[in-house]
Amino acid sequence: MLFRSNEKLEHRIKQLKKDLIRIVEATGLNSHETLSCSQQLDQLITVYQRNCRNEENKNRERVSVNTIEKTPFG
Repeated sequence: MLFRSNEKLEHRIKQLKKDLIRIVEATGLNSHETLSCSQQLDQLITVYQRNCRNEENKNRERVSVNTIEKTPFG
């Protein structure tokens, strides 16, 4: 599943959290359905964290390049 924005990813994570709670209440902590939903949620959270880290790195690079471009040489 490809998410083009963290906003959509956040929405899906929130939705999956609600689903997980509902599934746990209906089938118990050790059911296959609970495990499957939990694993999906883990994967989405990992993607979200990776996206955030990549965005932070891009912002740091922009700041670094802007600082270098504004520094007078010679």
